[in-house]
Amino acid sequence: MHDAAALVAGATLAAARAVWEGAAEHGASIAGGLHHAMAGHASGFCVYNHPAIAIAWLLGQGAERVAYVDIDVHHGDGVQAAFWDDPRVLTISLHEHPATLFPGSGLPTEAGPRDAEGSAVNVALPAGTRDAGWLRAFHATVPPLLRAGRPECGWPTVDDPDLGTVRVGLHGQGKAGRPGADHEHVRMRRHARSRCAAE
Repeated sequence: MHDAAALVAGATLAAARAVWEGAAEHGASIAGGLHHAMAGHASGFCVYNHPAIAIAWLLGQGAERVAYVDIDVHHGDGVQAAFWDDPRVLTISLHEHPATLFPGSGLPTEAGPRDAEGSAVNVALPAGTRDAGWLRAFHATVPPLLRAGRPECGWPTVDDPDLGTVRVGLHGQGKAGRPGADHEHVRMRRHARSRCAAE
């Protein structure tokens, strides 16, 4: 299990490195959003938390603002926990309400500690939410937060919607990140290439 999980984490780290260093404008890790693992233990099918590993690496390289947008049906609890008190990382999670789905966290009141208040944003959607409702929630939350936060890097996570009762199809997710939409695209991207190249 370690070998397979380490390969996934390594692939995600390679994608982050390629974007940060300017070798690629976008990156993807096809294994999915393994976002539940905590610092001390595995959780929810996740041995290692590869988004958290990549974000920590980006911070170590000097990134000052990183946005993590989680559109998986489950709350991105492991990433939120990893950066709970770090104001450099904005975690945004749109997920099924914790009263009806694992991991039982992700209420809107979870907004970060006093020193990093607002660094965690949780949109807990009712069970049964479909494309139209999900898109309304996404567009009302994600684009304004990304514009206000102006992250250097963004990191989206998606997963199999059949593991919960929120039913967002590829059409709905595609509309969220469609080029030309009136928002920052939800994608891993390095915005300040000139500053990066100068370092």
